[in-house]
Amino acid sequence: MELAPGFDKLEVQSAEVIVSMVLCPAKRGMLVALLALVLSAQAEVIPGLFIVELETEPAAEIVAKTGRREASARRLAAIREEQGRVRASLERSGRRVINSVETVFNGLVVEAPAATAAELAATPGVRRVYPVQEVKLELDHAIALHRIPEGWLAAGGMDRAGQGVKIAILDTGIDQHHVAFQDPSLHTPEGFPRANQSADLSSANTKVIVVRNYEHLLGRQEGATPRDVNGHGTGVAMAAAGVPHHSPFGEVMGAAPKAYLGNYKVFSGAASSTTRSDIILRAIDDAVSDGMDVINLSLGVSPVRHPSQDALVQAVERAAAAGVIVVKSAGNRGPDRNSLSSPGSTPAVISVGASWNSRILAASATVGEAPPMQAIAGSGPKPAEPLVAALFDVSRLDRDGLACAAFPAESLRGYFAFILRGECTFETKLLNAERAGAVAALVYTDEARPEAVVMAAVSAQLPGLMLSHQDGLKVKNQLREEPETVAILRFEGAPFPVDPFRVASLSSRGPDEVELIKPDLLAVGVEVYTATQQAEPLGELYNARGYMVVDGTSFSAPLVSGAAAVLKAARPGLKLEHYRSLLINNTSTLGPDTEGAVQLAGAGRLNLQSALTSTVAAVPTSLSFGSGGAAIDATRRFKLANLGSEADTFSLTVQPRAPGTAPTISATGIWLEPNAEEAVALEWRANALEPGEYDGFILIRSARTGVSTRIPYWYAVASNEVRNITIVNSPTTGLPGATVTAYFKMTDPSGVVVGTAQPQVTVASGGGSVVSVRSVDDEFPGVTSARLRLGPAAGSNVFRIQVGELRRDVTIRGTTSP
Repeated sequence: MELAPGFDKLEVQSAEVIVSMVLCPAKRGMLVALLALVLSAQAEVIPGLFIVELETEPAAEIVAKTGRREASARRLAAIREEQGRVRASLERSGRRVINSVETVFNGLVVEAPAATAAELAATPGVRRVYPVQEVKLELDHAIALHRIPEGWLAAGGMDRAGQGVKIAILDTGIDQHHVAFQDPSLHTPEGFPRANQSADLSSANTKVIVVRNYEHLLGRQEGATPRDVNGHGTGVAMAAAGVPHHSPFGEVMGAAPKAYLGNYKVFSGAASSTTRSDIILRAIDDAVSDGMDVINLSLGVSPVRHPSQDALVQAVERAAAAGVIVVKSAGNRGPDRNSLSSPGSTPAVISVGASWNSRILAASATVGEAPPMQAIAGSGPKPAEPLVAALFDVSRLDRDGLACAAFPAESLRGYFAFILRGECTFETKLLNAERAGAVAALVYTDEARPEAVVMAAVSAQLPGLMLSHQDGLKVKNQLREEPETVAILRFEGAPFPVDPFRVASLSSRGPDEVELIKPDLLAVGVEVYTATQQAEPLGELYNARGYMVVDGTSFSAPLVSGAAAVLKAARPGLKLEHYRSLLINNTSTLGPDTEGAVQLAGAGRLNLQSALTSTVAAVPTSLSFGSGGAAIDATRRFKLANLGSEADTFSLTVQPRAPGTAPTISATGIWLEPNAEEAVALEWRANALEPGEYDGFILIRSARTGVSTRIPYWYAVASNEVRNITIVNSPTTGLPGATVTAYFKMTDPSGVVVGTAQPQVTVASGGGSVVSVRSVDDEFPGVTSARLRLGPAAGSNVFRIQVGELRRDVTIRGTTSP
């Protein structure tokens, strides 16, 4: 067992920057939660906090360059000596050092309320000063869609899926008592469990072998616990590596059921969705030092800084250089383009967007012998078990079927009331049915509003479901023929098939800030059935039965993290760049339509079976030609490596996604010995191109295995047409009369920033004013800031951003309450 010396879920905070990590959660009733774990951080700097980088390279940098662990040990000793000198110098000048990191980043976290970054940078031994930012948080069928069971077979069976590999979950904690994390067949590795303080070691088990809680750095002293009381981290950990077990909807499991988990609790409390970048930095540093093989970041910072100005980008790049696979959620700011969060703007990170599941879990109504119909539960009680009773069309009592007037006493005793939407409130309808003795209500919507919605029951305590207009008419006709037909109402989710070959609308799209192709790939992030915490009813994601249906790229990322663990366990000893390519380039296609655009879907959807059986890897995993004018004359190069045990011939073809111009490849076929690699050039020469995107794939096919590998490429001809105004970050509340900042981007149809646009920001309502509008591109690529003063009275303030005819409103509520 190891305790961290001196150490008793993130858009992260710095002395001047708060990064609030969004754990992508937004509740969807008792069962469904729209987890917006985009972890997009707010751009405000946290006053008085700084990340101070020192001159000596961190220990992981030396290991990456030399491959010698003894060199790392010597470097650590030098780093600690250097940190001691700088710490003493800072403290003599009245600064306070509250934390330090040394493995992937050599730095001190300094509290200096009266200081500026320039003053701290003048301290001898200091290389650079970064602001602390606020960071926010960003399974069943999902496993099958990604060919994970087939992958388990290729890896030697489910009992070996991820065996011995350690996945770090930087999140809201893990509910270690959940059945999803109980596996007595596992044995704790030598040197584990590890924790920041001895009291937390009791929260470890044979599955969760690292328990590090950083809540005290966020100011929480009383009630601090590494256990998840929010729910987000438990759901993420389950998707990555939950053990096979029975849930209310059958057997569920994570992608790597035999992998170990590390619990790095970087978010505090039951409802918090923000943390600080310095804490994320410390957790990444600890995870690498702990020997974690995979780091999962279902969180992010937004707006995104230039990579050279982002301490988290430096940290994840060094973690990758040390051999750690870093996986991050792309973000939940879709469908806008150029909307990803940090630290994803680097090839070192596998950025994961969200695709659809093959089914949704919804409430249902079964009437007579007809198939179940999808329904939406009202906001009132939702019984855990199905209700069975005869249906009674209330038009037999009130003629119009609207239930807007009281019914005779006991007239609906023991029945389900069948009611038409319209005229009066849902509350009135349900109360009238309830007072007449109904067991529940089945409401169908009207022709003017054909889709079902959630009924706001308010004070009514009668369970209710709503059907679409079309399904309601079917039931109406059936009741004409067979009055009082028996029905079954299920308020828990029943499976209904849907088209899985789609990018989720919430999924952030590329290009990223430096015009890389991002996300790298997709995994299921809609209708994910996963575990959640059962300990704290006030938690953001709580369910007494321990499971929820959630949405968000926060849950796409851990499926890839789990797949990475299975891949590394089955194929040990490969280079990190090869693991990345096997996961990214051996994906499934979404289809020929625009859903498959590479800046929406990357290389495609996760396919673990192909990743395990492929014998070729590409470096880099994608080829961006960036954006430019109507003429292009450029070359991009990549290397292909034969990872197989035999010589092989690989054919190469260029497949544009749409007819038109395409690059040419320097070789249509190459022959490689085992472990050999060869460079290939992709050349693009074209003129008179129309504005828009030109993308596609290089297809590489192994003659020996028949497995196809796909490398996406992309070029955009920029235009001056602003197609989207994307709100990158904006507060939702503020004190009346306060001045706040909203950040936004203006992009063309290809997602390229329109730097020449002149936005007009005005007050639409609320009595506020616009203080200033300016580009902050020098700090946040492509971003414009608007300083806004709220009106003097409490209530909504609406500010309008407009470019030509395109407009986007920002609403900020003035309030004196927290």
